[in-house]
Amino acid sequence: MNDGVADDEPAAEAVGGPANVLITGGSGFVGMAIAEALRTRGHRAVLFAPAPSPLAPMLAGPAIRFVAGDVRSAADLGQVEALGISHIVHGAAITPDAGQADALAERVTDVNVNGSRQIMELARRLRPRRVVQLSSVSVYGEPADDNLRCFEEENAPVGPQSLYGRTKLAAEAVMREQAKAYELPLSILRLGPVFGPWEIASGSRPVVSPQCQIMEGALRGEASALPRALQADWLYSRDLANWIVTLLLETEALPPVVNLGAGRVTSVDDWCRALQAERPDFAWGIDPDAATIRSNYRRDRPPLCTRRLDALLPERQQTALADTAADYLAWAAEAFPRETRTA
Repeated sequence: MNDGVADDEPAAEAVGGPANVLITGGSGFVGMAIAEALRTRGHRAVLFAPAPSPLAPMLAGPAIRFVAGDVRSAADLGQVEALGISHIVHGAAITPDAGQADALAERVTDVNVNGSRQIMELARRLRPRRVVQLSSVSVYGEPADDNLRCFEEENAPVGPQSLYGRTKLAAEAVMREQAKAYELPLSILRLGPVFGPWEIASGSRPVVSPQCQIMEGALRGEASALPRALQADWLYSRDLANWIVTLLLETEALPPVVNLGAGRVTSVDDWCRALQAERPDFAWGIDPDAATIRSNYRRDRPPLCTRRLDALLPERQQTALADTAADYLAWAAEAFPRETRTA
């Protein structure tokens, strides 16, 4: 299946030419941000997902192809075998909230773990230059030691406490085992909390970031009440996508596991101040008893350690907090025109 792209799109060129990157979870938040970054740099993306995102028209063009399918299905994944895939980014996953975890446990486990196994079987056939799995800070769980300064890739205790975290950790193990057996170049990128363009609520991601909830409310003229300041190493989606593309395509050697975090702790309260500077009519406050903004994080956690990322991308660009508010607002005003905003 194709979304706004001619079926005769050429296959990826030889090493050194434009990449043609398969992105599973291609209708999701991070997948679409990566596709945008690839297109900006002159590369191409094949977005693989059960259905395109409602935001897909914003990425339509010859550099982006959509293929419909289930990541658990070898037959569905087989549709991409003739497309000249040069690299794979595996991001397909279901992120249930606490209320959905029991009801969706079997499906979440199947998609997150068995889907990862199917991707490595596909990679065995395609022999891409690199495979990266998008994992999550959730594999670390919540630390028992309140004095833990940051989550390190090798030294931090790994103890996921949610269904999502447990399945992501299991997916890591499955993909590592197959990468070793099939001699595939695999790296696992553990993502911290992300916000910004391309995020919308979906069946796979029912609870969006606080910033997304706040932005949608602000566009409707609504005030926001936070449960607390919500401190974290919040990472802007366009920064994350650019870093992933650089690691995927331009970094000679990647460690087996790399944390991708902002390297700085900010709060959603801070971000609300930046948003108000751009939109003076926006109002917010902190009210634990009457919060209108949901968060998947029950309490503030340590940030991801970024020493490996610092060594790999010492001169990486990172958007200032105030600039994320301005950029995100401009994107959201285009993505969610007034007539389509949720009442």
